[in-house]
Amino acid sequence: MKAIPTLRLTAVAALLASAAGLGWTVNAALAADAPIYSATVGKVTYATYCSSCHGVDARGAGDIAGTLSKKPTDLTRITAKNDGVFPAERLQAVIDGRVEVAEHGSREMPVWGDLFLWPEDDSPERRSHVERKIGDLVAYLLSVQEPATKR
Repeated sequence: MKAIPTLRLTAVAALLASAAGLGWTVNAALAADAPIYSATVGKVTYATYCSSCHGVDARGAGDIAGTLSKKPTDLTRITAKNDGVFPAERLQAVIDGRVEVAEHGSREMPVWGDLFLWPEDDSPERRSHVERKIGDLVAYLLSVQEPATKR
C-alpha cells in the first residue's frame, strides 16, 4: 500500500498556514502532479463519518460518545500529543485500517464500511478515490489542530 506522500500534506499545511495567517514556515517543493487535498471537502466527510463519535468540534464529545466504553480521541490535540508534529501518515493508516483501532471495528468491517478501506488489489480508480477521501479528511484534521500550550 502506498501511503499518501507527506509532501502533499505538507503542501496542504502550507496553504492552510498562509490562509490563516499563522506564519508557519514550510519548506516544500510542490510536484506539478501532486494533488492538493481539500479541508473543506474533508470537513463534510468528517461530519458524515466521524462526528457522531468525535463530535462536531472534533474534541471527542460526539452524540454517541457517552455510549462508548472508551472516550473518543480529541482530534484537535493530535499535533500537541505528537510533540508538535502532525502525524499525517499514521492518521492515514488509522483511517484506512492498516493500524487497527478497536473502537473503529476490525479492518474487515470498520464502522464506516469500506469507504476508507485501502483496496490493495483493486483498480487504480478505486485506489485514487480512497486516497482522495483520506487526503481530504487528513487535511481537515490538520486544519482543526489546537496550538500547543505550555503546561
